[in-house]
Amino acid sequence: MKFSILALALVAATASAWLVRPPTALVEEAPPPCAVDSPLPCTCPTGTEFFYLQTWFSWGANAWSVYNLTGNFSDLSWVPQPIKLTIGPHNTVGSYRLTTIHIDVGVFDWFEEITEYSVEDDGSFVWAFELKNVPLEFPDGKGGSFAGEWERFEGRAAGEHQTDIYWNIYGCHSGGTHTFPLFQRYCLDHVNATLSEMGVLKGTTTEPFSEIWMGHKTGAVTKPGNLPPFRDPGQQYPLGRNGGRLSDLSDL
Repeated sequence: MKFSILALALVAATASAWLVRPPTALVEEAPPPCAVDSPLPCTCPTGTEFFYLQTWFSWGANAWSVYNLTGNFSDLSWVPQPIKLTIGPHNTVGSYRLTTIHIDVGVFDWFEEITEYSVEDDGSFVWAFELKNVPLEFPDGKGGSFAGEWERFEGRAAGEHQTDIYWNIYGCHSGGTHTFPLFQRYCLDHVNATLSEMGVLKGTTTEPFSEIWMGHKTGAVTKPGNLPPFRDPGQQYPLGRNGGRLSDLSDL
């Protein structure tokens, strides 16, 4: 009897130890690397931070007129900016272009791959690209770099003479936001003047608004592109952290 009681006690103690195990230490996994369509937050390479610039407004022209000026991936005359080389079929995902950009920290050869491209029957369109020749170090000796760059431009037909525009740039940078906001303003003003010369500005063109953030490497709370729809041509959207009108960014 003593043996049976002792055996039962040992079995009970063993079962209790097995059922009540100490909690396993929780190991927090790092977010995935920032990339095309990566979830946010994401992880930028060491020494860089997640950057995004969101710009949205409405153009008082039909979508096909806007598309004909800005929708061809192999033609950057609307920027205006020359293209040195194209590889692959025009306006096709997986094709490439090589161009040159001029910003405050120097001149760069910009090698881009199309990652998204579509055109709808009403003229609505989307194009997107990824910068491929990264990392790009700044030539000015300041130690900055572009470790990743993704851009998306969308035009949505919003009426007979109205097109809503959403232009997003995001990436992994060091050294600040540079002149990207002013670059966007320059491009949009150039297209607006061309549309006016064509006589197709028959709707209401709103002032571009922008949200800019140079954040931590873990990324932004909201993925670029998740913007509220335009409901009124004159609507002004509230901006988040460090947001401001493009016209107020001349000191960048």
